[in-house]
Amino acid sequence: MLTLSEIQNKILSMHNQEILYKKWDVRHRSKDFTDLYWLYYPNTDKYYFEGNPSFLYEYEHLDDLGRFPIVTVRDGYLGLVDFFISNPKPNKDFLTTLVIHKKYSRLVPKAWEDQIALYTVQPRNVQIKKNKKLIVHGYGVVENFLKLTPEKLTAYIKDKTKDYQDVVFLCPSKYSALKPKELNSKGYDFLFMVELFKAFGHEIQLEDDTNRFINLMNDTEFDFLNIDLDKFFIADNYVDHYLLSAGGQILNAEIEASSHSFEYNLSLNHKIVVEEFKYEKAQDLFQQIFIDYKMSGMPKQCSIFKVLKSEDLVRHFLSNY
Repeated sequence: MLTLSEIQNKILSMHNQEILYKKWDVRHRSKDFTDLYWLYYPNTDKYYFEGNPSFLYEYEHLDDLGRFPIVTVRDGYLGLVDFFISNPKPNKDFLTTLVIHKKYSRLVPKAWEDQIALYTVQPRNVQIKKNKKLIVHGYGVVENFLKLTPEKLTAYIKDKTKDYQDVVFLCPSKYSALKPKELNSKGYDFLFMVELFKAFGHEIQLEDDTNRFINLMNDTEFDFLNIDLDKFFIADNYVDHYLLSAGGQILNAEIEASSHSFEYNLSLNHKIVVEEFKYEKAQDLFQQIFIDYKMSGMPKQCSIFKVLKSEDLVRHFLSNY
């Protein structure tokens, strides 16, 4: 198990030029991921700190990933399942520490336990009082409706907005490049918009242009809600970072205290909290996920574009998260 001091030393050992080189010399593993990255922009936009935040598909292969002492993995369930199925144990010369989102710690195979740490992104100061303004952001893509229908997600949002005088939505219409072809006719983005208009009426403040929306952010007293409740694709969302750094208070904040953690400030208003990872056999989901995937007859090398096509992998997600 990595100790906190070892993790901290790896972060502090990262030189600025290493990270800046990585950020400007990204060669995605596939063109499909490049298309996906820009489709979900700005949620996927880059941000900087010494922990080297990256999506796993920003590295062409394991050796490329292994060039860096530490990587803060921005992927959620999708990317982590893909990565660990394709790499159930690290190569002997692979020394990189992967800092993954705490929500998905149960996906880590035992063979990786000495190279994993956990993180959450948290506000530095939590306000008890609510502000008058609420910003709701997110996309009506299929992975946001694996557990809730558009109608039920809208009801959840409606309940969260009831105490606010001013509610603004940043919900651009997006199709999902991740969904299987048989779901193409579902039109979740359209169904979600229909439900929003039903719930909030035609006077709804709805922005679909990100740049115009950002220009509206001229105050520092607002709360916000990310409708991506499950972090299925993106565990570490750039828009959350932007709104937190601007002074916003996130409604679904990940406030957890741990005696085995350290904090790294990302702005005046928010931080990343890094914890040690301890493997527990009783909590291990990976073993059954790996067996089910192999028994299904799907290709040896997984990919993020195959996860939603696997009934077993979706079932494990729905059963455990």
